[in-house]
Amino acid sequence: SSSSSSSSSSSQPPSNQPSTTYLPPPSVAHQVLQTTSILLTSARRPTTLYYLLSNNYVNELCEFDVGSYNLPQEEEREMKTHFVGFLKSLYGRLNHDTAQFYVSPSSSPSSPASFPLYISSLAFVDSDEPFLRLTAFNICLNALRSLSSLSSSECGRAAVEVASDPGNVARLVGPLAASLARKTQRLRERVLNNWEESAEGGRWSSRTAAILDDLTDDFILLDDLLSVSVPGLSEQAAEIVLAAYVYPLLLEPLLLCVRHPGREGAESLGDSMFLSDDGATTPASSPQPPQTAEESAALWSRLCPARTALLAAACLF
Repeated sequence: SSSSSSSSSSSQPPSNQPSTTYLPPPSVAHQVLQTTSILLTSARRPTTLYYLLSNNYVNELCEFDVGSYNLPQEEEREMKTHFVGFLKSLYGRLNHDTAQFYVSPSSSPSSPASFPLYISSLAFVDSDEPFLRLTAFNICLNALRSLSSLSSSECGRAAVEVASDPGNVARLVGPLAASLARKTQRLRERVLNNWEESAEGGRWSSRTAAILDDLTDDFILLDDLLSVSVPGLSEQAAEIVLAAYVYPLLLEPLLLCVRHPGREGAESLGDSMFLSDDGATTPASSPQPPQTAEESAALWSRLCPARTALLAAACLF
């Protein structure tokens, strides 16, 4: 008996060894994702759909890490596209009857609520691929809309708990705020460096209009996000957008231009025509309009921060 016990103990791996994760070949993973998506989309009978969603198998598939493969860029993009397509087909069967299969309420303080479909979609909100980013963002928004109507149920409360978590809100809103900032900077550079080309005959050129269209699309997404009635989500989203986009790119440049004439460094930011040296609200001197092209260019350059904000606001609203 002693020999058998010693042999059994020797056959067990040491406890300090790292666990090994076994991944299927990429071709098998592709086929599983495609087949599961087709099954979810094609299921007509409620019993068939409940069978597919039960036993938590689909939620475990949601947690599949497609980034674990060291694939070439083109193959990795294809894998991610298949996975996001699977998430989209899974969202398509989410309703008040199937919500119990998607969300796991918190059973104890050490076991928080889980919403694998939502968490997995968040991973692609900051993707460089527009299709993946927009699809994942829409999955998150539509899933929250579907479950916000169930706020009185246990599943609805669990979904709200997951969505209003500050870390998850930052993952959802942060990339959108960063995209707004990037596109506003692109608009600024476009207008500053190519003013005559940007406005042709009183109309925006095609390249400038394309930047404005992209910026408008982001604002539409932001409007959709703020309209979702999830407690705590809209407030946190507004705070992130204000801190990362509105204050630094739209409001601060306007405040920087309100400088007293004659102060050191004020010329580079644009002298104020509305404040005198003593802080009075009367003009220190009557501003004269520029007489030459050089004076116009100098005035245009000094008002750079203000015109950035005003152009972005005027073009959008």
